[in-house]
Amino acid sequence: MNDTAERINKLLDGPTALATSASSFLRSILKFHETTGSLSENQIKVLESMEERYKPEHSEKRKQWVEQYDNEKRNVARICAEYYTANNGQYYHDLARKVLDVPDFIPTEKQYNAMCCNKYACKVLESTFSEAKFPVGTFVSVRGGRYSSGGNYELRSACADKPVLVLANNHKPVVSAAKGSKPYRVLPVGTNKYFEAEERDLKAYKKKKKSRGHG
Repeated sequence: MNDTAERINKLLDGPTALATSASSFLRSILKFHETTGSLSENQIKVLESMEERYKPEHSEKRKQWVEQYDNEKRNVARICAEYYTANNGQYYHDLARKVLDVPDFIPTEKQYNAMCCNKYACKVLESTFSEAKFPVGTFVSVRGGRYSSGGNYELRSACADKPVLVLANNHKPVVSAAKGSKPYRVLPVGTNKYFEAEERDLKAYKKKKKSRGHG
C-alpha cells in the first residue's frame, strides 16, 4: 500500500467520526486510486483539507463546540436562518436551509459565527429580542410618507387619520436588517381586515383635539 492509500485509510479508520459525505468521498477516491494508481490534483487538495479538518485537536474542539451548542444558540441560528432564506440571497442559503430543515444539524463554530455574528444578523437579532415599543392591545398610527417595509399603500389608505389596534408583535420571523424591523399585525379601527407592518412604520397614536367653533 502506497502513501496516498495509507493516508486515506488512516482517515477512514481513525478515531474521529466522519460525516457521511466525507466517508463516501474517501471511499470513492480510494477506489479511484486503486484503479488508476493516482489522484487528480483536485482530489489531493480535498484530501489534504480533510486531513487538516480531522486532526485530533480539531476533533476535540468540535466536540467542545457541540457540547456548547445549547437551545439558545440553536434559537439564534434559527432566527438568522429564517432571515437569510426569506431574502433569497446567495449568502448562507445552503447553511440556512440545513439549520431549518435538519432537526439535529449543528453548524461548525466557524459557520455559526459567520452566519449569526455578522452586522446584518446582529441587527436582525436586535429587532427580534428587543422589547416591543407597542404592546398588544394598544393603539398606534401608521407613519406618513412611503411605507418603509414594502410600499403597502393599501395599509396607509386604510389607516389614514384613524387609530390602529396592535393585534400581535414578534409573531413571525424578522426578514429585514433595517432598524425597527420587528413585525407587527395591526387592525384599523372600524374594519375587519388586518395588515402586516414593522415597528419602524408605526408611531404612538395621539387623539386629535377637536377645534372649538366660533359662536
